Amino acid sequence: MTSAIDWSEYQGREIEFVKDVLGFSLTPDQERATRHIWQNPETNIPSCHGAGKTFLCAVNVFCAVFVWDMQVVTTAPTARQVKLLLWKEINAIYSGCVRRGVELGGTIYKIPRMDKGSRAAAAVGYTGSDDNAFQGVHHPKGVLIIIDEACGIGGDIDEAAQACTTDASKDRIVRVGNPVKKGTAFEKACDQTSTPISAWTQPNIQPYYDRHPDGIHRLKPEYADPAKLRSLKPIIAGGITPQWIERMRVRYMENSLFWKTRIEGVFPTENTDQLVTGAMCQLSRSDGSAMLAKMKERGIEMSRCRRFVGMDPGDGGDATAIVEILEYEHGGKSDRPPGSLEYWIQAASEVEGLHDGLETARLLDLLQIRMSGMVRGAIDRTGIGTGLYKDSLLEGLDVSGVYVGGRARDSGAFLNLRAEGFWQIRILMAQGLLHVPPWVSDRLDEELCAIAYLESEASHKIQMELKAKTKQKLKRSPNLADALMLAIVRAMEVEEG
Repeated sequence: MTSAIDWSEYQGREIEFVKDVLGFSLTPDQERATRHIWQNPETNIPSCHGAGKTFLCAVNVFCAVFVWDMQVVTTAPTARQVKLLLWKEINAIYSGCVRRGVELGGTIYKIPRMDKGSRAAAAVGYTGSDDNAFQGVHHPKGVLIIIDEACGIGGDIDEAAQACTTDASKDRIVRVGNPVKKGTAFEKACDQTSTPISAWTQPNIQPYYDRHPDGIHRLKPEYADPAKLRSLKPIIAGGITPQWIERMRVRYMENSLFWKTRIEGVFPTENTDQLVTGAMCQLSRSDGSAMLAKMKERGIEMSRCRRFVGMDPGDGGDATAIVEILEYEHGGKSDRPPGSLEYWIQAASEVEGLHDGLETARLLDLLQIRMSGMVRGAIDRTGIGTGLYKDSLLEGLDVSGVYVGGRARDSGAFLNLRAEGFWQIRILMAQGLLHVPPWVSDRLDEELCAIAYLESEASHKIQMELKAKTKQKLKRSPNLADALMLAIVRAMEVEEG
């Protein structure tokens, strides 16, 4: 064990300690948060993705142990987060000091623990499920509690942490994390006081974006060209980048839950959000004759367009729904990307009384009529759909049996295929690439607007709310929406080859 070295001259000059001794320059947001930590008993940092929030916690652990001789306890929801996030940063900083020949005067251990040459000033890491983590945590020089990934920490653990920081003159508690969930102890604490960090103030981001009158940040015109965007180099390695933000803009869309919590760095107003808005529905509403005129103007022959049919077989008393869509490549002058695929609903209907396997043959007849010619279909293969799918294959139909609860193609972003299919509908409608005729728009729009989405607590992937909740709101099943989703899923499958 190395003997202690006195770093107390840096008390009140913690940012200088980080630069002079640890060898790092902090971003303006990190400096602001560090000053707040050492001037206030409580600091809450709701942060965007990639702003160095875990690194911020790590350098302040060093300030507490080596500058202030404090006792530090760090916690996070899981053991992996404790060891592989915050304590990985702490180990890297300590190792960097050793490589540069800086003698801190302390010891770091394989277990999440570091001390300053004595057991008096030390830091230790526990998981947020450990009820004993904060028992007996007191110290004459003060206690620093750091709660990383704070949205995942329950109220009981948070209260136990607060009980250790009773002396406002020397005790400190810091909560930090993405503000991904409403109603958490983290949100309640941030309602009282917060030091937020947004993507738009990050050194990698700030030079390239302007805030527009609608409140949305967009790339400055000189950086909007894809080649120019790809050429931008990060000022801070490992930080959030414009390329990542623009990918997320396409994948999740502006003002989505993901956008608000991971990019804006703010808590959602609700833990669920509307899949499709009224404005999206208005944008998607298209008159048939006007659509035909546009296609003729573009030289698009309907006979050469791909067609997809989605069938949601009625089960448990629900009606059976069938939706047919036409797919063609967008080529007109607009702000839409060249080559974008557009979809036009050609047919949409519901049939009562065909459910529970009693009339599978009639369902197959309906499917065969709709799938005459070069048409590809998709059937929800759960429940009654299992038998219908097998029968349709025997009849030689080009049909996919879709298990909507199965693995999404983009499994890193979506909990299942149902979520991915509905999210694609949201994107198409927001971009004006899904055309909905007036004769079906009222009923279909009502169904799509009733569906809500949320982030999975465990994986933070996008998922749709339970169908039973949507049925409660509608007082019926969203059959047309389900059938449209199946048709879109089949189109995505064909596009990927």
